[in-house]
Formats: sequence, structure tokens, C-alpha cells
Amino acid sequence: MGWIGQFGERGIMDVAKEVAKEAIVEKLGMGVLNSSKTFGLLCLPGSFYDRVFPEASLHIVHSYALQWLSGVPKETVTKDSPTWNKGKVHHASSGDQVIQAYKAQYEKDMDKFLQAREHEVVSGGLMLLIFPCQSASHLSMDLVGYSLLDLAEKGIVTEEKVDSFSLLLYATTLQEFEATVERNGGFSIERMEILPRSEFVNGNCPNGHQITTHMRAGLEGMIKRHFGEDIVDELFDLYAKKADEILIPAMVKSAEQGVYLFVVLKRKAY
Repeated sequence: MGWIGQFGERGIMDVAKEVAKEAIVEKLGMGVLNSSKTFGLLCLPGSFYDRVFPEASLHIVHSYALQWLSGVPKETVTKDSPTWNKGKVHHASSGDQVIQAYKAQYEKDMDKFLQAREHEVVSGGLMLLIFPCQSASHLSMDLVGYSLLDLAEKGIVTEEKVDSFSLLLYATTLQEFEATVERNGGFSIERMEILPRSEFVNGNCPNGHQITTHMRAGLEGMIKRHFGEDIVDELFDLYAKKADEILIPAMVKSAEQGVYLFVVLKRKAY
């Protein structure tokens, strides 16, 4: 569930699909994917940071949405706060205080996520998780902020409105994620690996329009709620130009650096 938030979604998912299949067969100890057994798919509304499913009802959980926070740290959008993230919409290129505020929110959210799944996943059940890590370039998010500031310079939005906007995203590190799982105690890490952006490695580079389409799909609703819908088309037109000029060359250069974590967690015995 959720939006990967990068233009490499198809490549990432193709790689993850094979890794996930291997993990399911290996860790569940049976050829479930090649059997004639019937499996049910259950989808319910609600935040995945709270309880959603019945007690001990899930054998396999998949999520690629754990980069989304339940809320922006209030101090980062509060004027005159020492943690005010003025002029930026993302934490990665900000000061230590802003980064620590986002990290604290991420840890709080992940604690809630694991506590909820601890009740819902059966003993021995698996969680297959995909999410961006901090080895990834955050330039794609920075360009959203640069595009909004361009609109502010044109008088289309106010600078104050831009300063009060922040993306609900946090890319964790391997060490932070491991610490979160250890703190929870209900799951063991069975597998963890970094997935490459295969479309860049193989030379099939997307263009600015394709990148912008993915970004817009994930961020448009959030932007409309804060700024209104009148700015959306012009904002993403600006973003597409910046993607062609700035983002694509940078991403090609770092193509072989992994950007997503694939993690297999196994529910410990009750």
C-alpha cells in the first residue's frame, strides 16, 4: 500500500518481486506460490499506523509506504521556532534540528506500525517492506521546494505559505530501521538488501515529463490542500523543466547507488 514516490517504481518493483518470491518460499518453508491453495486478499480502510486487521489474521504483509509520516513535526513549520524549516519543504538538506525532528516523528510512527502489526501477523508470518533509504538523492523533493519558491517570486503564492508547507516524508537509514525493529522486539530481520534503480543502470532513463507524472500522482492532493488547485499545473510544469535540467543528470551519475531498502521481517513466536 502506498506510493513509492520515485519515477523508478516499475524497475524497483520488478526487482523486489523476485526477491519477495524467494523470501516467501524460503522463510515460510513451503512452496506456497506453486501450490493449488486458495489465498484471500483483505483490504480495509484506515491508517496503517493503527490497528487495521483482526488479531493474528495475516500471514504475509506487504507495504511500500513507510516513508510517509503520520504528520509533519509541528516545530518545523512554526515561525520563530529554532527548528523552523524556512524556505524548504523537505528535511534532508536542512539543519540538524530539523532532521532530528523528522527522525523523532519517524521513530514514533514506526513504533506504532510495528506494535499494530505485532498483533495482526501470525507467529512465523512475514512482512515484506520496501521504502527509500537515506543513500537516495533527495534532489527530487528539493525541486518541489524550488518550484514553489519560483511561484512565490512570481507572486502566485506567498513565501509565508511556502514556509508553512512540508512534505510528509522521511527516508530512514539501515541503522535506524534495525534499531526500530530491535526496540519493538516482536519481529526478526530475516533479509535486508538495497535495491538499485534498474532503469538508470540499464540506460532506459525516463524524461522529465515521466518523472513529473509520478511525482504529481503522489503529491498533488497534499499540494491542493495547502495551496489550492490553481497552482498545480504551473507548479509541475516548472518541476518538469527542472527535472530535465537538474535531476536526470544527477540521478544518472548516481545510478548504481541503491535507493530503496527491501526488508523481510518475520513475526517471532508468541
